[in-house]
Amino acid sequence: LSKIFFLLLIIYIGSSEAPSPGEEAPPPLVDAWLVPLVFGLIMVMGLAGNSLVLCVISKHKKMWTATNFYIANLAMTDITFLVCCVPFTAVLYPLPSWIFGNFMCKFVSYIQQVRCTERKETLWKKIATINNKIIA
Repeated sequence: LSKIFFLLLIIYIGSSEAPSPGEEAPPPLVDAWLVPLVFGLIMVMGLAGNSLVLCVISKHKKMWTATNFYIANLAMTDITFLVCCVPFTAVLYPLPSWIFGNFMCKFVSYIQQVRCTERKETLWKKIATINNKIIA
């Protein structure tokens, strides 16, 4: 593994030519491949974990509680985020610009904002429910 890293470092240092005017500089080698690899690992682990949560909650009737439905909602939100946002963000690192067109740019941005807002509101609703149970 250290030999591969050393080889990649030599390639990166050796390919540090200045771009000609009007041409974008290529991203550094580490950013171009390591970050998407980490994003991919996070995506696979997130999809597996959240799918497992949804399977367990849906298969066992004892798990059908208000708290677990909040958790299932968060798992669905995570899955949507992992499928609709993470791959597109990961592709930005090795490529010099957005390649998916204007519609996908707006769609991915919209989904990112909606999912973050939905997650935040779900957590606040859960906190409010817990506080009401404690006070009552």
